[in-house]
Amino acid sequence: MTRYILVAFLPDTINYTLRAIREQFEPGVSQKIAPHISLTYPFWWPGKEEELIKKIAKAGSALKSFQAEVSEVKSFSREVKSQCVKLTHTGGVLGRHLRYAGEKMVIFLSVLPKEPFLVFHNKLTFALKTRARFITDNLPDKKLPENYTPHITLAIKGTDKDFIRLQELCARFIGYSFFPESIFLLKRKEKEQNWSVVSEFKL
Repeated sequence: MTRYILVAFLPDTINYTLRAIREQFEPGVSQKIAPHISLTYPFWWPGKEEELIKKIAKAGSALKSFQAEVSEVKSFSREVKSQCVKLTHTGGVLGRHLRYAGEKMVIFLSVLPKEPFLVFHNKLTFALKTRARFITDNLPDKKLPENYTPHITLAIKGTDKDFIRLQELCARFIGYSFFPESIFLLKRKEKEQNWSVVSEFKL
């Protein structure tokens, strides 16, 4: 079954260099999808693609571009571990990560401010959720908006050594500002690894 996702791509001034950096830690990943910021979680759409495009276009017409900034190199595993020490009593998703977290981690560049990205995420997700099936639908914390983190993935199976190296390689990008100009609908068919652009929605 075809999987979809909505993303914002990065300007060429930063895109090509980030592609090269990602290739050092995740060979072949840039052939599957260019560096990007996910605006929704991946989802499946049971209806016609034309209907999906119309729904996104309608929701996207109310969204405006804004100034975003690359903040710092971070890791989901590192953040989760530090929070779990204080929050394990809640028994939520943080506790699960604490038990299963190993040496591997997702390393990323955080992007600020979170609030306008969260507006995009919520509006686009709300527009599609009546028919779309998101990969997060079965998670108990699926309704918590704070779980959405705008970011640019650098390595999916990174190590502590990778984290330090990526901090060095990406130091030049910290403070880099840009304006997302479009929303892109991507799709990946079953048994395929590469994502392809279906449609672009100008902001």
